Amino acid sequence: DKSNRRGIGARLTAEVNGRTLVRELFPANGFLSQSPAHVQFGLDAAAVVDKLTVRWPSGKVQVFERLAADRHIVLDEAKDGQVETVTPGQM
Repeated sequence: DKSNRRGIGARLTAEVNGRTLVRELFPANGFLSQSPAHVQFGLDAAAVVDKLTVRWPSGKVQVFERLAADRHIVLDEAKDGQVETVTPGQM
């Protein structure tokens, strides 16, 4: 992990049914609180993310194709091309 442990500052671009959705990971911190460090895409009725591009703060770029919708995944900058599917309680 060249960037940081949580991937804060990563930019994710999802291509779904001809649309491009962009999200950046910047969890909010406040007094005695913190937002979760995750990114969520609203995919409507799409069953698949055609292409997901992750630009890590280090400058590294990873591309994932044909990711199934309606699930939580964990991406790791150090693990090229690996996608781990988890249930929300495991995160």
